[in-house]
Amino acid sequence: MEQYYISSPEGETKGPYSLDALEILRNQKKITGETLVCKEGTVQWAPYSELLFSLASLQSQFRKTELPNSPMAIQDQESKPPGGISVVLKIIGMFALIGGTILFILSIKEQEIISGSIFLASGILAAVSCFWMVRVVELLSDIANNQTIK
Repeated sequence: MEQYYISSPEGETKGPYSLDALEILRNQKKITGETLVCKEGTVQWAPYSELLFSLASLQSQFRKTELPNSPMAIQDQESKPPGGISVVLKIIGMFALIGGTILFILSIKEQEIISGSIFLASGILAAVSCFWMVRVVELLSDIANNQTIK
């Protein structure tokens, strides 16, 4: 079984962990998609999300080549990730945050601290809302995909 090491925010290497253990750590919010992971026996570090994506791609390829008529292979061909709306919401959130920050800086130069603070708070609130909506879309997509498998 493949084992993986993770890099902690403090720069420490921890592990080795199995894929199942990494998933448990992610569910416990002890690691994120940005956490750096290295496969045992290699020196290449990559974000955990890339590892999951490459494993999902391999699993999908295996299902399509080995079991072309299975329900899982058919479901993989029909389902599409919610990438479009998620990407749009992330971009809107980033623009809102950047815009609020720029307006805050400009307001500070004009000595309008209260209005600048309102701009910054509005940008942060809009960005958080967008990122929250991305998470909701991803969760709903996961629920929909799991129901089509059954």
